[in-house]
Amino acid sequence: MNRSIRPLLTITVVLLMSVIPSTAQDSGRITLDATTLEKCVGILREGLHGDEFWPSMHAAEALTLAGYSQEVITFLDGKLDAEQDDQKKCGLARETARAGDRSTIRVMQAILAGDNPYGHVHAAESLFKVAEIGDGPAMRRGLSQNDNMKLKLMAAGALARRGDAAAMQTLRELLGTDDPADRSIAAWVLGQIGDSSDIPRLTQQMARCPDDATRASFEHALAIIGDESGLKALERNLSSEDSSIRTYAAAFASDAHAVSAAPRLKEMLQDPFADARIRAAQSLLVLAGPEIVPFSVETSAVLQELNPNSCWFHPRVAAIPGHGKDAGPAVVMTIQKHLGVSDHYSGLYTLRTDDLGQTWTGPMEIPELASQKTENNETIAVCDVTPGWLAHSGKLLAIGIRLRYSEQGKQLLDQPRSHECAYAVYDPKSDKWTPWKALAMPETDDRFFLVSPGCVQWLEQADGMLLVPMYFRGPDGSDYTTTVLHCSFDGQELKYRAHGDELTLKGGRGLYEPSLTRFQDRYFLTLRHDTAAYVTTSTDGLHFAPVRKWTFDDDQDLGSYNTQAHWLVHSNGLFLTYTRRGANNDHITRNRAPIFIAQVDPDKLQVLRRTEQILLPERGVMLGNFGAAAITPGESWVTDPEFLISSTSHPKGADGTTWLGRVQWSKPNQLIK
Repeated sequence: MNRSIRPLLTITVVLLMSVIPSTAQDSGRITLDATTLEKCVGILREGLHGDEFWPSMHAAEALTLAGYSQEVITFLDGKLDAEQDDQKKCGLARETARAGDRSTIRVMQAILAGDNPYGHVHAAESLFKVAEIGDGPAMRRGLSQNDNMKLKLMAAGALARRGDAAAMQTLRELLGTDDPADRSIAAWVLGQIGDSSDIPRLTQQMARCPDDATRASFEHALAIIGDESGLKALERNLSSEDSSIRTYAAAFASDAHAVSAAPRLKEMLQDPFADARIRAAQSLLVLAGPEIVPFSVETSAVLQELNPNSCWFHPRVAAIPGHGKDAGPAVVMTIQKHLGVSDHYSGLYTLRTDDLGQTWTGPMEIPELASQKTENNETIAVCDVTPGWLAHSGKLLAIGIRLRYSEQGKQLLDQPRSHECAYAVYDPKSDKWTPWKALAMPETDDRFFLVSPGCVQWLEQADGMLLVPMYFRGPDGSDYTTTVLHCSFDGQELKYRAHGDELTLKGGRGLYEPSLTRFQDRYFLTLRHDTAAYVTTSTDGLHFAPVRKWTFDDDQDLGSYNTQAHWLVHSNGLFLTYTRRGANNDHITRNRAPIFIAQVDPDKLQVLRRTEQILLPERGVMLGNFGAAAITPGESWVTDPEFLISSTSHPKGADGTTWLGRVQWSKPNQLIK
């Protein structure tokens, strides 16, 4: 192994980090006293401004993980343009992107795709570390060639992280390559994106390690994916006389969530080797934060259609346990057509897969859920639908907004209940849907003149009661108020029982399109506003704390506005899916592409920037209103269509695809049985 700690072996990955200091020792988080915290940050700032380039990049990475990304961006500003060395350009671009300015992704892409091979490995490695694959073809060329095994390994890792099963298999095969340095890299990458099934192959190949440094790479990889012997070896390596082994062990300690190593890491803040001090400070800050749940993403098309008059919109899915292939879940997607006029939608269609998205049937229009003409030439339809499985009744419930359209497709709002909560029930045993029904609400002439549970995530409680977030307003004004309805459901009829706090802001149409979830006995509500996205919490799902703007963990604004956001919940972590500014996407209306996913700090109510990944791509057009749902213990899905009403594709690639983004968890989601 290269003892000079070159960037190829700078081993920290965004998806395995956490940073916010905490006192929750019993939940696997260490406590940092003020003196130690100050010392850690001081070491990182000193390293950032130091004379050695790569330790400076390591310090930049660590400061981003510690919530100081704006400081990193300020320090790096201008350095990328001035740098001539492609390898160093990759380091600068990577750390700028990690800190939140993803405009530098294209620098790494260009180096990877360029003719000069000098920077290829560093570009592939850097793209891997920020969960990108570059332009796709360039990364695949790197994987397919055999002249440069380091490039092949990093390309395999980058593609595998994005869900490429063949690349993952190649990576596992390369673990047995003859060159010890290449085996070390393969072990490192596999430690970042592998799982417990890789423990036997790592253990077997470790016997071939010719020296302590190579062996340490395998030990650290084993520690990260949960092997107890690997964890013990990592803790021993923190005291190695070899500075490179000591440094790598410090870098990996947080990846392995080695809270028992904290005392030794604190001692390493005095290490004579600067990079060891930087990595020890980094891991201490990470171990003081919330547990991070590693995940990978894979994107595929459910359907693709170009039409000059309409496009598909509002695709949302729900799993029906035990009704799919081999006793797995069937998944039903509800979807409808956008008919060209703003917010003018068709009746409801459905698709279904019994093999977890390998094949689909549909879209099929459901007669009971189709739009209907009235005697005065108005059209009644239900839009913004979210389906969900109800364990207590064994039924699928779809909830949306029933609304009125003029002959020209304009929404009519002049009468009470022009927007109202509508629901329909699907019985998988009979394979039939009920017609739409309306939820009876009080005060429909005044407070609840318009009632809109549109594009919302709702919950079934343990006792079978439902919590349904919705937004409403009276006959006058333009600002919406959000509340959560407490409803009963007997398998056929949904009944209003009560509603919770009424949340609003003046201006910007108020607060609307709320989504609700539950994580570790608390309720979390994300809300749309025209100028920003907001969040709040509750202990009972009805009474909420004051709303606050969504921010990253460096206190910078999330940049999401005037569109919806949705939750994904894992038994070990809370996640937000969203769109935002600052992603080279100012050409997209309201910056509504790409769709991101990131883990949330549930205590600070902040998005953990270093966990952010692009889930669904931007290809020149905005993405429509989307859905997010758990499907199996291993996967959650996000679905969204490209908003393109045209007979031809967009020059940047959009072709009317309805996307399925799979979030593949590194450990089973115990909330899904």
